[in-house]
Amino acid sequence: FVFSYQFFALRVTSYLFVLIGILFGAMAVSNIVGHDSEIKIANMRLGFLIYPLIFPMFFLEFARVGNDSLCILLVGITAYLMSLWHKDKGTSIISIAIGVILSLGLITKALFIPITAAVGFVLLLNITKTSTKGIKLKLFKSSFLIFLPICLIGGSYYLFKYFTVGDPGLGYEAFILSQQGGLLNGLK
Repeated sequence: FVFSYQFFALRVTSYLFVLIGILFGAMAVSNIVGHDSEIKIANMRLGFLIYPLIFPMFFLEFARVGNDSLCILLVGITAYLMSLWHKDKGTSIISIAIGVILSLGLITKALFIPITAAVGFVLLLNITKTSTKGIKLKLFKSSFLIFLPICLIGGSYYLFKYFTVGDPGLGYEAFILSQQGGLLNGLK
C-alpha cells in the first residue's frame, strides 16, 4: 500500500519536472520574441495552459518514472539560459550555468550530445558573424566557460564509462552493432 503512494509521488514529481521544463521553454520564447508582441506571448501562455487537452498522451508519457522528464526540464532550463545569454552575449555566471546544465544533461542521457553540439554551433555562429575584436574576445571567453564544465563533468563521465564498461555511453546495442559490422551491414 505504501509502495503505491511512493510510486504515485514519483510519477507526480516526474510530471512536475516536465511542466517546469516547458515553463522554462515558454519563458525562453518570451525572451526571444520580446515583450513588444503581447499577442504572441498571450497565445503562447494559452497554449501552455491547454496543451494537455490537445495532447492528452503527454500526461501518460511524462508521468512515468524515467529520465525523459528530467531531460525536458534540463532542455527547458538550457533554452532559457541561452535566451538570457543571447541578450548580452554571455555573462560569466550564465555561461557557467549553461555548461553545468548541459553537463547534467550529458550524464542523464546521450540525447544531450546533439543538444550540446547545437549550443556549440550557436556559439560558433555568434563568433564568426562578429567582427568587433572586443565582442569576439568576450564570446571566446563565454564559449570557454560553457565548455569547461562540459568537458570536466560530462567528458569525465563518458571517459569513466568507456574505461569501466568499454562503452562510451551510447548504449550496449550500439556497441554490439559496431562489433557486428555496423548499421549498414546489419540492414543487409
